[in-house]
Amino acid sequence: MKRCISCVLALLLLLPLFACGRETSGPEEELAFPGTYWGMPPEELIQALDLEEGAYETEEEPYDPAAGTSGTFAVGVDGVEVFDSLGNVAFQFSDDTGAGGYGLACVIVYYPEGMEFQTVKSAMSALYGEPTRGREDMGLDEEDPDGHITGWISEAVQADVMSREVLDSLPEEAAALSRERSLTSVVLSDGTVDSGDWPAVLGAGIMFYSALPSLRSLQKESGPAAA
Repeated sequence: MKRCISCVLALLLLLPLFACGRETSGPEEELAFPGTYWGMPPEELIQALDLEEGAYETEEEPYDPAAGTSGTFAVGVDGVEVFDSLGNVAFQFSDDTGAGGYGLACVIVYYPEGMEFQTVKSAMSALYGEPTRGREDMGLDEEDPDGHITGWISEAVQADVMSREVLDSLPEEAAALSRERSLTSVVLSDGTVDSGDWPAVLGAGIMFYSALPSLRSLQKESGPAAA
Protein backbone atom coordinates (compact mmCIF):
# COMPACT_ATOMS: atom_id res chain seq x y z
CA MET A 1 0.00 0.00 0.00
CA LYS A 2 2.91 2.35 0.56
CA ARG A 3 3.52 2.26 -3.21
CA CYS A 4 -0.11 3.17 -3.79
CA ILE A 5 -0.06 6.11 -1.37
CA SER A 6 3.34 7.30 -2.55
CA CYS A 7 2.12 7.39 -6.16
CA VAL A 8 -0.77 9.60 -5.09
CA LEU A 9 1.52 12.01 -3.29
CA ALA A 10 3.93 12.04 -6.19
CA LEU A 11 1.12 12.87 -8.63
CA LEU A 12 -0.28 15.69 -6.82
CA LEU A 13 -14.68 0.98 -0.26
CA LEU A 14 -16.23 -1.30 -1.30
CA LEU A 15 -18.61 -0.07 -3.98
CA PRO A 16 -21.76 -1.61 -2.43
CA LEU A 17 -20.93 0.16 0.84
CA PHE A 18 -20.83 3.47 -1.03
CA ALA A 19 -23.89 2.90 -3.16
CA CYS A 20 -26.18 4.73 -0.73
CA GLY A 21 -24.21 7.99 -0.84
CA ARG A 22 -25.62 11.47 -1.42
CA GLU A 23 -27.45 12.27 -4.62
CA THR A 24 -25.70 14.84 -6.77
CA SER A 25 -26.89 18.26 -5.60
CA GLY A 26 -23.88 20.53 -5.94
CA PRO A 27 -20.20 20.73 -6.89
CA GLU A 28 -19.21 18.76 -3.78
CA GLU A 29 -21.05 15.70 -5.05
CA GLU A 30 -20.58 16.00 -8.82
CA LEU A 31 -18.42 13.11 -10.11
CA ALA A 32 -17.41 12.24 -6.55
CA PHE A 33 -16.23 8.73 -5.72
CA PRO A 34 -19.29 6.78 -4.51
CA GLY A 35 -20.27 7.63 -0.94
CA THR A 36 -17.83 10.54 -0.62
CA TYR A 37 -17.90 14.23 -1.47
CA TRP A 38 -15.21 16.71 -2.44
CA GLY A 39 -13.73 18.42 0.61
CA MET A 40 -14.68 15.51 2.91
CA PRO A 41 -12.29 15.35 5.93
CA PRO A 42 -10.25 12.15 6.37
CA GLU A 43 -11.75 11.43 9.79
CA GLU A 44 -15.25 11.52 8.31
CA LEU A 45 -14.25 9.23 5.45
CA ILE A 46 -12.66 6.69 7.79
CA GLN A 47 -15.76 6.71 9.98
CA ALA A 48 -18.10 6.46 6.99
CA LEU A 49 -16.21 3.40 5.74
CA ASP A 50 -16.13 1.94 9.26
CA LEU A 51 -12.43 1.21 8.84
CA GLU A 52 -10.76 -0.30 11.87
CA GLU A 53 -7.19 0.48 12.83
CA GLY A 54 -4.89 -1.72 10.80
CA ALA A 55 -7.32 -1.96 7.88
CA TYR A 56 -5.84 1.10 6.20
CA GLU A 57 -2.60 3.08 5.99
CA THR A 58 -2.03 6.81 6.17
CA GLU A 59 0.73 9.13 5.05
CA GLU A 60 1.11 12.87 5.56
CA GLU A 61 3.22 15.66 4.07
CA PRO A 62 2.60 18.83 6.10
CA TYR A 63 1.93 22.22 4.59
CA ASP A 64 5.24 23.92 3.79
CA PRO A 65 4.92 27.60 2.81
CA ALA A 66 8.70 27.94 2.41
CA ALA A 67 8.67 25.25 -0.27
CA GLY A 68 5.38 26.49 -1.69
CA THR A 69 3.67 23.13 -1.22
CA SER A 70 0.21 22.31 0.10
CA GLY A 71 -0.29 19.90 2.95
CA THR A 72 -1.25 16.41 1.82
CA PHE A 73 -2.79 13.53 3.75
CA ALA A 74 -3.56 10.14 2.21
CA VAL A 75 -5.59 7.12 3.28
CA GLY A 76 -4.97 3.85 1.45
CA VAL A 77 -6.95 0.62 1.43
CA ASP A 78 -5.93 -2.56 -0.41
CA GLY A 79 -7.86 -5.40 -1.95
CA VAL A 80 -11.38 -4.04 -2.30
CA GLU A 81 -13.94 -4.43 -5.06
CA VAL A 82 -14.40 -1.15 -6.89
CA PHE A 83 -16.70 -0.96 -9.91
CA ASP A 84 -16.87 -4.75 -10.16
CA SER A 85 -13.09 -5.27 -10.14
CA LEU A 86 -10.57 -5.86 -7.34
CA GLY A 87 -8.25 -2.94 -6.69
CA ASN A 88 -6.38 -0.72 -4.26
CA VAL A 89 -7.75 2.71 -3.37
CA ALA A 90 -5.86 5.83 -2.28
CA PHE A 91 -7.76 8.88 -1.05
CA GLN A 92 -5.80 12.15 -1.13
CA PHE A 93 -6.74 15.14 1.02
CA SER A 94 -5.21 18.60 0.65
CA ASP A 95 -4.64 21.54 2.97
CA ASP A 96 -3.81 24.75 1.12
CA THR A 97 -3.84 27.07 4.14
CA GLY A 98 -1.72 25.30 6.75
CA ALA A 99 -4.66 25.21 9.15
CA GLY A 100 -4.80 21.41 9.07
CA GLY A 101 -8.22 21.40 7.46
CA TYR A 102 -7.70 18.54 5.04
CA GLY A 103 -10.36 18.03 2.37
CA LEU A 104 -10.76 15.23 -0.16
CA ALA A 105 -9.29 16.36 -3.50
CA CYS A 106 -8.26 13.19 -5.34
CA VAL A 107 -9.07 9.48 -5.42
CA ILE A 108 -6.95 6.97 -7.29
CA VAL A 109 -7.93 3.36 -7.89
CA TYR A 110 -5.18 0.95 -8.97
CA TYR A 111 -5.99 -2.44 -10.47
CA PRO A 112 -2.72 -4.34 -9.97
CA GLU A 113 -4.07 -7.48 -11.66
CA GLY A 114 -5.67 -5.51 -14.48
CA MET A 115 -9.40 -5.22 -15.12
CA GLU A 116 -12.08 -5.61 -17.77
CA PHE A 117 -12.27 -2.10 -19.20
CA GLN A 118 -15.82 -2.38 -20.51
CA THR A 119 -17.07 -3.87 -17.22
CA VAL A 120 -15.66 -1.01 -15.18
CA LYS A 121 -16.80 1.56 -17.74
CA SER A 122 -20.35 0.18 -17.63
CA ALA A 123 -20.43 0.28 -13.82
CA MET A 124 -19.18 3.87 -13.81
CA SER A 125 -21.57 4.93 -16.57
CA ALA A 126 -24.46 3.64 -14.47
CA LEU A 127 -23.48 6.18 -11.80
CA TYR A 128 -22.12 9.10 -13.81
CA GLY A 129 -23.81 8.77 -17.17
CA GLU A 130 -22.02 8.21 -20.46
CA PRO A 131 -18.41 9.47 -20.65
CA THR A 132 -18.12 13.18 -21.47
CA ARG A 133 -14.37 13.74 -21.87
CA GLY A 134 -13.02 14.24 -25.38
CA ARG A 135 -9.77 12.74 -26.60
CA GLU A 136 -8.12 16.13 -27.01
CA ASP A 137 -9.03 16.99 -23.42
CA MET A 138 -7.14 13.88 -22.27
CA GLY A 139 -4.09 14.71 -24.37
CA LEU A 140 -4.63 11.92 -26.90
CA ASP A 141 -3.73 12.40 -30.54
CA GLU A 142 -4.72 9.07 -32.06
CA GLU A 143 -8.08 7.33 -32.26
CA ASP A 144 -8.82 4.60 -29.73
CA PRO A 145 -11.34 2.33 -31.50
CA ASP A 146 -10.94 -0.56 -29.06
CA GLY A 147 -11.73 1.55 -26.02
CA HIS A 148 -8.76 1.65 -23.65
CA ILE A 149 -9.26 5.03 -22.02
CA THR A 150 -12.20 7.33 -21.35
CA GLY A 151 -13.35 9.94 -18.87
CA TRP A 152 -15.91 12.33 -17.45
CA ILE A 153 -15.91 16.06 -16.75
CA SER A 154 -18.21 18.03 -14.47
CA GLU A 155 -20.77 20.52 -15.69
CA ALA A 156 -19.46 22.93 -13.05
CA VAL A 157 -16.40 24.96 -14.04
CA GLN A 158 -13.75 26.40 -11.76
CA ALA A 159 -15.15 29.93 -11.88
CA ASP A 160 -18.42 28.66 -10.39
CA VAL A 161 -16.84 28.36 -6.93
CA MET A 162 -14.37 31.26 -7.10
CA SER A 163 -15.08 34.52 -5.33
CA ARG A 164 -15.68 37.60 -7.44
CA GLU A 165 -12.66 39.23 -5.82
CA VAL A 166 -10.40 36.38 -6.89
CA LEU A 167 -11.83 36.36 -10.41
CA ASP A 168 -11.35 40.10 -10.74
CA SER A 169 -7.73 39.79 -9.54
CA LEU A 170 -6.81 37.24 -12.20
CA PRO A 171 -5.23 38.22 -15.52
CA GLU A 172 -7.84 38.27 -18.27
CA GLU A 173 -6.57 35.06 -19.86
CA ALA A 174 -6.52 33.19 -16.53
CA ALA A 175 -10.03 34.37 -15.68
CA ALA A 176 -11.26 33.19 -19.08
CA LEU A 177 -9.67 29.78 -18.56
CA SER A 178 -11.34 29.43 -15.16
CA ARG A 179 -14.68 29.84 -16.89
CA GLU A 180 -13.79 27.03 -19.32
CA ARG A 181 -11.97 24.50 -17.17
CA SER A 182 -14.05 21.81 -15.51
CA LEU A 183 -14.08 21.77 -11.73
CA THR A 184 -13.85 17.98 -11.53
CA SER A 185 -12.59 15.31 -13.90
CA VAL A 186 -12.31 11.54 -14.01
CA VAL A 187 -10.15 9.33 -16.22
CA LEU A 188 -10.44 5.54 -16.61
CA SER A 189 -7.63 3.62 -18.33
CA ASP A 190 -6.66 -0.01 -18.83
CA GLY A 191 -3.01 1.07 -18.87
CA THR A 192 -2.33 0.41 -22.56
CA VAL A 193 -2.70 3.99 -23.78
CA ASP A 194 -0.35 6.76 -22.67
CA SER A 195 -2.13 9.94 -21.57
CA GLY A 196 -1.10 13.11 -19.81
CA ASP A 197 -3.79 12.37 -17.23
CA TRP A 198 -2.89 8.72 -16.75
CA PRO A 199 0.57 7.52 -17.91
CA ALA A 200 0.52 3.93 -19.15
CA VAL A 201 3.33 3.07 -16.72
CA LEU A 202 0.77 3.23 -13.89
CA GLY A 203 -1.16 0.30 -15.31
CA ALA A 204 -4.92 -0.02 -15.12
CA GLY A 205 -6.78 2.42 -12.92
CA ILE A 206 -9.04 5.41 -12.35
CA MET A 207 -8.27 8.93 -11.19
CA PHE A 208 -10.89 11.26 -9.73
CA TYR A 209 -9.71 14.85 -9.22
CA SER A 210 -11.41 18.06 -8.14
CA ALA A 211 -10.03 21.58 -7.77
CA LEU A 212 -12.89 22.39 -5.40
CA PRO A 213 -11.00 22.14 -2.05
CA SER A 214 -8.23 24.48 -3.25
CA LEU A 215 -10.65 26.97 -4.80
CA ARG A 216 -12.86 26.92 -1.72
CA SER A 217 -9.80 27.95 0.31
CA LEU A 218 -9.46 31.02 -1.89
CA GLN A 219 -13.17 31.72 -1.54
CA LYS A 220 -13.00 31.63 2.28
CA GLU A 221 -10.13 34.08 2.25
CA SER A 222 -11.68 36.44 -0.29
CA GLY A 223 -15.42 36.45 0.32
CA PRO A 224 -18.58 35.04 -1.30
CA ALA A 225 -18.40 33.18 -4.57
CA ALA A 226 -19.18 34.99 -7.78
CA ALA A 227 -22.76 34.79 -9.02
